Amino acid sequence: MSDIKNKSVLLSRKKLVVFFSLFCLFFNLKIKGVPLTSNIILAGGGLIIFFTRLSFTPVLVCLNKSFCRLLLTYILIIFAILLPMPINGNYDFSLLKVFIFNLVITFYAAFFCVYLVHKNKISLEELLKICVWIFFVQMIITTIFFINKDVMRTVYKYFDMGASINDRIDNLFSYRAFGLGFGFDFGTAELTCACLCGLHLYLTQKKKYFRWLCIVLFCSVAGILVARTMFVGIFSIFLFFLFHPCNLKMRKEKTVLYFLLFGICLFLILINVVDWKKYERTIRWAFDIFFQLASGNGVKSGSLHEITHKMIWYPGDFTFVFGDALFKPNGFQYKSTDVGYMRLILYFGVFGTFLMVLFIKKSGDSFFDEKKNKYLRYLIIFFVLFQLLFMYKIFYLLMDWFTLFITFNLYPYLNGKTKEKI
Repeated sequence: MSDIKNKSVLLSRKKLVVFFSLFCLFFNLKIKGVPLTSNIILAGGGLIIFFTRLSFTPVLVCLNKSFCRLLLTYILIIFAILLPMPINGNYDFSLLKVFIFNLVITFYAAFFCVYLVHKNKISLEELLKICVWIFFVQMIITTIFFINKDVMRTVYKYFDMGASINDRIDNLFSYRAFGLGFGFDFGTAELTCACLCGLHLYLTQKKKYFRWLCIVLFCSVAGILVARTMFVGIFSIFLFFLFHPCNLKMRKEKTVLYFLLFGICLFLILINVVDWKKYERTIRWAFDIFFQLASGNGVKSGSLHEITHKMIWYPGDFTFVFGDALFKPNGFQYKSTDVGYMRLILYFGVFGTFLMVLFIKKSGDSFFDEKKNKYLRYLIIFFVLFQLLFMYKIFYLLMDWFTLFITFNLYPYLNGKTKEKI
């Protein structure tokens, strides 16, 4: 009996180590005074393990055909990024930095986490559960910070949030919610993926599945306080649930009832507990688009207005084909557009943009080997679709999620000594 208890404690400790490393991967923590972010530290560990602890040959890696296709697409994108530079005489390396520096660091950081996952014999299902719990904990922290600004200010004395937040910290915190993380303002994209995983667990687990629905509901509501792009995430989550191929019709019918009960309870709590005047600016900011639509005058300001009015529908024949080789010159978006696809067309034209879409699709193909599992395949499809949908709002790659699953699938091919599947 004591042996079973000791094994259970040991397993919990191992999961805690994996939990912390993945938390650092997803939220890229940076302590003030320390020059490196957690992703760079994890990447350093990943590099050391990659070259000292593994025994592999290119032949083994080539057995993973989906990864080889992804690698080929990656090389083509690097070539497509470099090609417009001499043609236009512009040498803006900001997009190249994303694909060489940022992506490589994230890859090795994810590889370190996957090494811990493999070492501690954590299954794919357990990995998904840990990821969902990570975002649940983050959103609890975010909610506490939003309610109690004193706690938030005390914690932020020790953590760096990045230049995009630090420079506007007092104004942003007066109406938006933030958790822990370097550059946390894009957190809702990653959060949506966690919610998709949570809903996947809810619809496919045989036991203790209700907790995952509660987590998804909480994270979806709390995510609205972080960024209005969470509405795009909620729309994606709803579609994921609506078209999920699971045969548990009774559970789906109950879920609609749960949603209604949750909405009614939340409404009653908000009516009786929340000081509306205190959070008036937050409410106005979060639901700005709905207030504008209700006014009958259309959308005159905000993110949706900027997207539609800053969209460059046709930049000219030369730019459409070859691009202008300008992505973020002087630290600002080229031609002041924030739309992801438009920024890519302006940089390397329609063919380079096609390669980017192909790269995202090939990344999804490289996630898992369990292609016969229709539920996992459905989850992969929605990851890719959400990434493509989110790119219409802003250029942001879900590198943490993508590299985590890619390295998870790739690890057995790299680990030539054992050649074992996780």
